Amino acid sequence: MRTTQTKNTLKNQEPTISMVNQDDECLPKVVEMILESMNFADEYTKARSYRKTGITNDGITAIGLARLNWLLEEGRRELIGIFTPAEFATMCTGLQDEICELSSLNKIVGVVADDLGLDPDTYEESPHADLINRLLALSTLQSVALRDLLEEFWNVGMHTMSCAEFLNKKGLN
Repeated sequence: MRTTQTKNTLKNQEPTISMVNQDDECLPKVVEMILESMNFADEYTKARSYRKTGITNDGITAIGLARLNWLLEEGRRELIGIFTPAEFATMCTGLQDEICELSSLNKIVGVVADDLGLDPDTYEESPHADLINRLLALSTLQSVALRDLLEEFWNVGMHTMSCAEFLNKKGLN
């Protein structure tokens, strides 16, 4: 069954879950998200049982992760030249300590617009309209790859290098 992709607008973006305080209120949601991810992993593994070849569930999971990494690399290549290091830093600021639900993984633009204090009805009048429009134009693959890059930078890269250095290291600048 083929699904149609809804046109992204600033009005139909969902927020993600902030983990800034990592307090007890957030813990049940994080556990729920992990369980949802585990259910997807279990379904993936069951649908690819390689009994004839002797590949274990861990092997199947490794194959799935390798495929995911390949897709993310493809999405990253498509991002080359779309965002400046300053824009990347702006996006990263809005996504600090965010844990993203699977259902809103490709909705970065809503978090960025909210962080910049933009109104969906008037954002086109702001100096950030071009950035928001480029985020809205991203494909699902590009958006997920960008989200993954932002999380990697926030969790690892920002402690050892600048945005520009990180993007250069990833071949995106």
